[in-house]
Amino acid sequence: MRVIALAGGWLLGVFLGAEVGLAAALGFGVAGALVAVLLFAAVAAPRRRWLLAVVAVAGALIGVVRFDLHDGTTSDLGGLAAFHGTPVELRGYVDSYPERAGTALRFELQVQEVQGGAGDWRQTEGRVLVTARPPAALTAAREHPFFRQGDALRLSGELEAPRRSGDFDFPRYLAKQGVGSVMAFPRIELHGTGQGPWLDRALFTARSEIAGALGRVLPEPQASLAQALTVGVRSDVPSDVVRNFRDSGAAHLLAISGLHVGMALVMTLALARRFVPRPRWLLFALPLLAVWGYAMLAGLPPSAQRAAVMATFYLAALYFGRQRHGLTALMLAALVLTAFDPGMLWEVSFQLSFLAMAGIVVVAPWITERIEWGGGGGVLDSVTRFAARAGVAGFAATLLTWPAVAFYFHQIALTGIPVTVLALPILPLALVFSLLAGAIGVVSEPAAWLFAWGGWVALGLLAWTTQLFAALAFSNVQVGDVSRVLVAVYYAALGVVALAAARVAPLVRAAGRLPLPALPRVEVGRFELAVTALAVASALVWTAALRGPDEMLEVTFADVGQGDAVVVRTPSRHTLLVDGGPTPGGALDALGAALPFWDRGIDVMVLTHADIDHAGGLADIAARHDVGLALEPGSPSGDTERAAWKSALRRAGTPVSLAVAGQRIMLGGTTVEVLHPPPRPLLGTGSDGNNNSLVLRVAYGEVSFLLTGDIEALAERFLVNQSVGIESTVLKAAHHGSGTSTTAAFVERVAPAAAVISAGADNPLGHPAPEVVSTLRGAVGDALFTTAEHGPVTFRTDGVRLWIEGN
Repeated sequence: MRVIALAGGWLLGVFLGAEVGLAAALGFGVAGALVAVLLFAAVAAPRRRWLLAVVAVAGALIGVVRFDLHDGTTSDLGGLAAFHGTPVELRGYVDSYPERAGTALRFELQVQEVQGGAGDWRQTEGRVLVTARPPAALTAAREHPFFRQGDALRLSGELEAPRRSGDFDFPRYLAKQGVGSVMAFPRIELHGTGQGPWLDRALFTARSEIAGALGRVLPEPQASLAQALTVGVRSDVPSDVVRNFRDSGAAHLLAISGLHVGMALVMTLALARRFVPRPRWLLFALPLLAVWGYAMLAGLPPSAQRAAVMATFYLAALYFGRQRHGLTALMLAALVLTAFDPGMLWEVSFQLSFLAMAGIVVVAPWITERIEWGGGGGVLDSVTRFAARAGVAGFAATLLTWPAVAFYFHQIALTGIPVTVLALPILPLALVFSLLAGAIGVVSEPAAWLFAWGGWVALGLLAWTTQLFAALAFSNVQVGDVSRVLVAVYYAALGVVALAAARVAPLVRAAGRLPLPALPRVEVGRFELAVTALAVASALVWTAALRGPDEMLEVTFADVGQGDAVVVRTPSRHTLLVDGGPTPGGALDALGAALPFWDRGIDVMVLTHADIDHAGGLADIAARHDVGLALEPGSPSGDTERAAWKSALRRAGTPVSLAVAGQRIMLGGTTVEVLHPPPRPLLGTGSDGNNNSLVLRVAYGEVSFLLTGDIEALAERFLVNQSVGIESTVLKAAHHGSGTSTTAAFVERVAPAAAVISAGADNPLGHPAPEVVSTLRGAVGDALFTTAEHGPVTFRTDGVRLWIEGN
């Protein structure tokens, strides 16, 4: 109780020191003492009331002083702020895990030297958030994410101060991480490696190796979910999956937090108790190493820090045989973390994690103690108890986080409790299988497949569960701005209820507990486990057998935003990929939907031309799949993306062929014809790269698809005037529906029955052009689809009839 009083007073003192300043906060000390006496008088024994009140007030005063001594400025202000708004050159090293930001990468640079204008280089300290595309030299030599922790870089660009984004205080968010400057798309040169702390470099290597292995042994969206759960890399999780987690109220399951670290603690402690009987200290050292290793592997987000500190105190209490009180450990963890960094108290992730854990360790036990769990025993009864406890924990965490979520994000997920009840039993399986598949996959991918099967099932169930609840009309309620006063009233009311419950607890216990019916006892022995394993293996084998040829050609125009990617799956189970979009996410999703889990093959990978909106995702896709043959045009554009793609193909030993008109590839009964470019490139416009894009015609039976890349009017006239047939059932409009393409004469010659435009919603280029939409409407009527409006568009045909699927 004294620890709770000290930590509670400390947190109050830090808050007051920040909100009202040192002098006023000290003045609040008298009022705080009176409040503390009243509170502890309600819950503590008479002889301890004054002691606890004194401890709380002392903690508050120390917290006030600690915040006053806290240097709220960042190291960046030591010299870089003077260069904001001017072109500079920086020397420093990469000091964070690079994450995807659209078509670029974003990382933090620890600056060592700066040069402004014609001045001399001078030593300085500071951190800059850099958004950049890697130079071609890096993409040709390395795999994603290209930049590595400890890379020594020289950057040339304009240094800026971060700016607010609507209600989001971006400068303050960066300041909490020690970052006070940003730089967008500078010129970058690599000058060396091995800079910065060796532990950071080792953790980066481990994170990138595990993330890469998961990408190779799992399809999407399971792979990106596994990367988020195991190593905290969330930038590749598809936006619709992130939206489902958020809208269903399960966003806390996606970000590594106390829940995940707690699972690691429970599982490793159980294993240590079973397999490490002595010495006694090793029983606790192994879970401690596992918890901190997992938290560090995830990048030490604030929630994981708090959970790891709390787990440390919990294990210490176990080792020394002291009382294990969850609230005591939580408050002590909060005290330790904010003692090192008082500013952490204002981080949203820290607040939400703290409130959720407070609900789990305070409210949840109070409820579970009042439930009669039944005595049937056996597996069914254990599952029932686990589900009930998960529901109680989810309810308690949601109860305490609702007002904070409403305050910060202006929304409340009403389905948060039921989705948590259903997802929590799945999450440990997803986490364990993903960790094993990723770690083993670094050494041997074939050996990792055994665990990847389990991860594929568990992660798929997790994604499906959140999607199911997010689709409900009432899943997410927008509440607008919520005042601090209303939030304070909510928590004050909960406090009054808690105090009242403490007073009436004996009466409740005397009245009895809520019974939970016992279920029939079911014993599970080795024979039953063997039969279960055999049944699961048989189900997987039959699943593979039933995914055989179905005599249908399937063509999916993936939703990749402003870009192109087309996945063709033939009746003979061959796969053709045409372009990869600006980033790999949309194409990987389409491949994951088209291919069975065990199939990682792409028979033919085609680059129509090397602009980033077509080539940006191909390198990552090639690194995660077995590519039989690659085709490319002779266009000189897009050196960086082309270099990354060809580097990935070269490492895999994939042959690359230059494609020209007249080539034909047979994929079973499906014909792929190259109609363009001609042997001699078309010249004479400012868009020679576009006009020399590959144009393919994919035909199966009487149905055909014309894939036109980014050709413009010049190339369209050339194709119309050739003797080769371009008539096709389905036309992919060239250049994302730009007004420079899809001329009336070309559409008339193709004579399509349906058309697709691949373009991003609200793109700055204004695609598709109104005149193009009008031309296509006149040709195909209502059979015009856009990925911006319909999402992925899939055509299925038996060679005669055509079925169309879209959102």
